[in-house]
Amino acid sequence: MPSLMSIRHSLPAALAAAALTLCASEAGAQCPSTAIALTGNPSASVTLCMRVQDVLQMRTTSTLTAPATLTAAQFTASATPAGSSTYVPFGGKVNLEVAANRPFAVTVTGAFSGPGTKSASDALWSTTAGVFTNTARDVSAANAESNRTIPFAVTPAARAAWSQDVYFASRWVYETDRSGTYNLTLTFTLAAK
Repeated sequence: MPSLMSIRHSLPAALAAAALTLCASEAGAQCPSTAIALTGNPSASVTLCMRVQDVLQMRTTSTLTAPATLTAAQFTASATPAGSSTYVPFGGKVNLEVAANRPFAVTVTGAFSGPGTKSASDALWSTTAGVFTNTARDVSAANAESNRTIPFAVTPAARAAWSQDVYFASRWVYETDRSGTYNLTLTFTLAAK
């Protein structure tokens, strides 16, 4: 097969320049070489190879606020099973916006810090405001990943990223949650599937 330079001499100048431009590839790209076929009338067939990388981007917007002053009725005894405990919703929500050109998953984990030892399993998440009935949906890293994976709609709105609101609530325990300030740090992780 003749080299590209020898073919260039047999093609009209404008066509040869176009072929050379389309054959150029970005440094490091591993596209197959361009095939140029000559026929009875000088013409060229050019294949342009474009590498498209994975796109995985996430933006978080939080309007979360701490619960108002807790009352005795909002505390639970440590022996109370999680499913029977009282959960106090945090105000606001976290909005997750994901742009991706491949399947993805977003998981959430969390940790409390404060004057007492507070388990991350005390914080629940939900995609429905005020509904925290599935006690398996807590933010503890020890919880199964499937219970920390936030569902998104199957397809996003036209020309838009996927968007999902996530709400949080926590139980408060008499025996361990001493008075003072508690912080809940939430980590959202976006990963390709």
